[in-house]
Parts: sequence; structure tokens; C-alpha cells
Amino acid sequence: MHTPSWCHSHFPSAPAPAAQSFALSTAITRVLTRPIAEPKPLRRIFMVGCPRSGTTVVQAMLAERGGLMTLPETHAFKHLLGALEEWIAADSARALRRWNSRLIYARANTHRRLSDALAGVLNGRRLSRHFSGRGYAAEFVRVLDRAAADEGCTGWLEKTPEHFAYIEMIQALCPDALFVHVLRAGEDVVASAVDAELRFADQQAFGGGAAFWVRHWNRAAETHLRYAGQPRHWVVCHEDIVRDSQRSVAELLEFAEVSPPQPRATQPGRIADLRHEPWKRSALNGTVVAPERKFEALFGPQAQRWIASRLHDYAALRAEIGRRQYRSAGLAR
Repeated sequence: MHTPSWCHSHFPSAPAPAAQSFALSTAITRVLTRPIAEPKPLRRIFMVGCPRSGTTVVQAMLAERGGLMTLPETHAFKHLLGALEEWIAADSARALRRWNSRLIYARANTHRRLSDALAGVLNGRRLSRHFSGRGYAAEFVRVLDRAAADEGCTGWLEKTPEHFAYIEMIQALCPDALFVHVLRAGEDVVASAVDAELRFADQQAFGGGAAFWVRHWNRAAETHLRYAGQPRHWVVCHEDIVRDSQRSVAELLEFAEVSPPQPRATQPGRIADLRHEPWKRSALNGTVVAPERKFEALFGPQAQRWIASRLHDYAALRAEIGRRQYRSAGLAR
């Protein structure tokens, strides 16, 4: 039977057994010696800022569009280290002494508090017990890493606004952490906090009054300025988010180096527990709306002048932060 010529060109004769063995050996060697691609490390992101600055809506946007696992506020480092009041009062030396002590010896109630805070991501697992605060900090990171990996996420986003007090400690305990700072004008933050104190008095979440929130915002603002332009830190202003949320989120995603193939829907319960935080309801869908101006409605002229005179200059602060971080990123603005 005649074999057509095109068969010879498209289907060459089989190699001899020795040639087959050599080819197979060569292929196996290539496979075995091929460099194994290291998986991209999980992104560990802490979002900080003065409460009532818009952190919840930024959390919702970034978690969804960055494919990040997130959870309600854990207050983990406040549970671990305490001394938040001393830090806000600018008694940093006393706060540092307490923090160093608690890194060595964990408090008796630390395990219960962290177990409760992480209940949503433990998935039936138990939080390991540790003797030291340092051990619990490492356990905290391990638990979030495991939960994010189990969900196939690019990393995790932990948003506790007042963790801004513990940035130095978090950096020491989790050196590859990234920090997203959210800054909002001081007058708006003070008014929003006082308004929330009145409207949600039953939750007792916003006590202290205007003078306390002035000090609180000033300390947060000083912290944002201190870290603006430093590696692993990015400050986003609330009014920029309101003006152009797409650009703000794009900058955050570029900073965090996360670019998932598709956005990931985030369950509202993973952002806030509305049973205890009802004031966050409007922020859970990640839609940014211009907030109502409350400063003039809540405070009379004398109180307005007193508050304004004691707050740091927001316009100057915002301008300096922009210069520092865009200069460090080599961007023009």
C-alpha cells in the first residue's frame, strides 16, 4: 500500500528505544531542575486613622477591589499593649514602658479578648495560648495569614483606627506590614464623634466630648504626618476619596501591590458588627458619599472658635503630607 508523502512530513517515524529513553530522561531532568515559582507573599495591611474619619468605607472599597480578606475591628494591639490614653495625652515615655512590659508578660485577659476579636476567622480553630504579648502578636498574624490563604485572598486588611498609636510596635512585630492612613478634616471628625456620642449613647462608643476628640485627632494627624512619605505607608485624605474614589482606590491598590483578576465581594459582617456598631451601616457597601457638614449645626460660634483654635491646621497638614509622599513616590501632583 502506498503511503502518501504528506504522512511522512507530518508524522515522522518513531525514534529508536535508546533515543526515546534519552529524550524522556532529558525531559524529566528539565522538570526536576526547573526553578519553583515562589508564591507571592500575602499582603498584611493595617488601616489606621482617628475614628469617624471614613476608615470603614475605605476598608470596604479596598477589601473588595484588592481581593483582601478583612474583618471587623479587632483592637488587637490595644488588647495586647494598652496605654492608649497615655499615648493620646502625649505621655509616650509612660506608654512605651507599659508596652515593653506587656510584650514580655501577657495580661490574664488577653487570650479571651483576642479569641473574641478573631472569632470570625478562626473557623472553629482555637487560638493558641502564649505567655508573652510578643507570642500573641505572632499568633495574631498567623491566624490572619491562615484565614486569608484558606479563602484564596491576596492578603488581609485589619482596620482598627486607633492602631495608629501602636504603629512603631506593629512594625517591630510584623516588619512587612503596610499601613494605610485615612485623614479627615479635624472639625468634621470632632463634630461627627460628638454627634455619634449623642445618637448612639446606648453603645457608649464615643464618650469624651469635644476636648477629648480635639486631642485625639491632633495625635492622629501628627502620626499621619510623621509617616507620610516613608516606605510601607500611604496617607489618603477623605475629601480626595469623596472627590475621586476611583483614583484614590487605584493609588491604594498600587501602593499595596495587589491586582486580583476580579473584584471579590466582601460580606458586610466581615467589615462591621452592626449589632454593636450601627453607625457603620451606610459605609458597608463601599459607596462614597459626601458627608453632611455637622460642625456649625452642633456647636455655637464660641465653641467653634475654641475647637478651631486648638486643632492643627488641616490645610497645611494635608499639603505637607501630599508633598512628602508624592515626592517619595516620584510622582507629580
